[in-house]
This record gives sequence, structure tokens and C-alpha cells, in this order.
Amino acid sequence: QWQARAKTATSPVLDIQVDLTINGVGAVIDGGGIDRVFHVFARTVVSISSLTVFNGTGLSGGSISNAGTLTLDDVTVTGNPATSERGGGIWNSGMLTVTNSAITGNGATGTFDTGGDIYSEVGLLTLTGGIVAGNSAGYGGGLHILSGTADLTDVTISTNIASFNGGGIRNDGTL
Repeated sequence: QWQARAKTATSPVLDIQVDLTINGVGAVIDGGGIDRVFHVFARTVVSISSLTVFNGTGLSGGSISNAGTLTLDDVTVTGNPATSERGGGIWNSGMLTVTNSAITGNGATGTFDTGGDIYSEVGLLTLTGGIVAGNSAGYGGGLHILSGTADLTDVTISTNIASFNGGGIRNDGTL
């Protein structure tokens, strides 16, 4: 129930435009450094569990771009740079719930250079359990909450780097 979008012959983007549940059972998805891995569209409800996503890249979400309702449980998002935009690991403009997951080693570089791990532009971001570590950006190395609301419970935020401000968290919304 998902579509693979081919911008080029080697583009790995999975455009998710219908409600979907993915249980990766420990699988690893390598974006090949070509494009982001998942693009969740508005008005779509997606649940992803037991999966590792790495080596994605792109504008507004190096690994995952979410405009719908996305739940990540036991997911590792690592080694994903966002180029010239926001959210090295994940860009969120919808509702994002992350539980018992590791978001590590992601970065945002370029023009806007913000939200190395998660960039939450609007909507709701809920993090419960897990770790946000080793991410980097100009602003908000770990998390950048631009607007909307973020709720963090029992999350370890460690060793994130920001060139300008907000090494662990930059909050311009409600936290």
C-alpha cells in the first residue's frame, strides 16, 4: 500500500499516501545517500516499528519527512544528513510520536542548518523513552521546535552540537 517514487532511476523514496503499518522485524533500510527514505503525506496515519533507517539525505528530513500522523516505536534513525534545509533525521509538520527509539548521528547543513535530529515545524511532537544523541546543526543540534508543541518524557538528550545555539534543544514553540 505504498508507492516508490522514482525521481531518478536510483531514488529510494517511499511516498506513503495511504494509512499503513510497517513492522520491520529488525530490518535495515539504507537510503543510499540519494534521497530521504520515507515521505508521509498529510491526512495519512502511519506506524513504523522495529526498523533502522540510515543514509538518507534530502531537503526537509534527511531520513523521514512527516506531514501526517506518524508513530515510530523501536526505530533507529541514524547517519542521515539534511542538505540545505531542516531536520537531519526527521522533519515534522504533522503529529509525530517517537517511543523507545534512537535518533543518533544525524545532521543538518546548508542554508537553514537547523534541527540536526528532529525539526518540528508545527503540530505535535511526543518523545517517550529512547535517546537523541550525537546530532549536529547550526541551530538546535538535537531538536528544534519551531512552533507547535513538544512533549518529552524519559528521553536522554546527549552530545548534540549546534554551531550557533541550542546544542541539545532549541525551543521556539511550547515544550
